[in-house]
Amino acid sequence: MTLDFNENKLTIDSITYELKDDIKVAKQIGDLIIVIFEMRNAPQGVQYQNCSAFNETGEWIWTAEHPTTLPTDYYLNFMNGNKLWTFACYICEIDFKSGKLLNAKWTK
Repeated sequence: MTLDFNENKLTIDSITYELKDDIKVAKQIGDLIIVIFEMRNAPQGVQYQNCSAFNETGEWIWTAEHPTTLPTDYYLNFMNGNKLWTFACYICEIDFKSGKLLNAKWTK
């Protein structure tokens, strides 16, 4: 599977899908594409659920759980071992089949 993205367009195997927001980073994990969205269009006062998985046909599969309920928390990027880093300084392990939070370690 080939993967590319630009702004809110995700291209999988030469087919482009338009997503809800601009993409910060996208990565293939197993048979899913995990997308972390940019924060530019995040709603104010509520937590932005900015990490989602899509299948090879661009269909939404899940949105990742967060380790907090803080309105200022969101996913920043991938780390080694496919862990995710949040703005609230958590290193998170996600079940990439379901989007469920498996483990979160606060690092501050």
